[in-house]
Amino acid sequence: MDKELALYLEKIFRDSSSSDELFDSLNLALTKKVDSLPLYKILLANQSLSKDELIMYTEKITDDFVEHQFDLYMWLAKIFETFYSDYNATESSLYYYQKAHLAKPDVCEPLTSALTLYNYEIDYPVNKKVLKLVNTALPSVKKKSVIFGEMAKHYKKTGKKDLFEKFMSLAEKSSKKENYKK
Repeated sequence: MDKELALYLEKIFRDSSSSDELFDSLNLALTKKVDSLPLYKILLANQSLSKDELIMYTEKITDDFVEHQFDLYMWLAKIFETFYSDYNATESSLYYYQKAHLAKPDVCEPLTSALTLYNYEIDYPVNKKVLKLVNTALPSVKKKSVIFGEMAKHYKKTGKKDLFEKFMSLAEKSSKKENYKK
């Protein structure tokens, strides 16, 4: 990659607040086939981007660089989770955790991150979606013990002692199997 171009793009991605300049610079990066995950993370962390721009830019980048889908979907989910406090942002965050899971179905991180979206104070519809994602995706995850452990913590918080004990037991059994396979 041309170091001068990379420095130029980094400066724009980091400092610009112009939607047109950011869009044009992204297109330049994609046209020049700039394959730099850290550079694209800088762009997506630019706080002047709207939610729609974040989504559009992420989709454009991941279309061109499929190998970065997992990392960029996780990054975008965290951005929605961290910088936006409305319900729609929580839904968007869950959506991108799900996309990250689909990009790497054997990895547990998207599911454990999705569980952090569960709201214990208000029974939002997203709560059911979080649990559905985790339960549906669980079979493809390699380290099931991690997910079982997180589910046990979840059920402990909800006061469901029987489910807490069930998932703690599953976590322990899975952990022994996973450690035995090494």
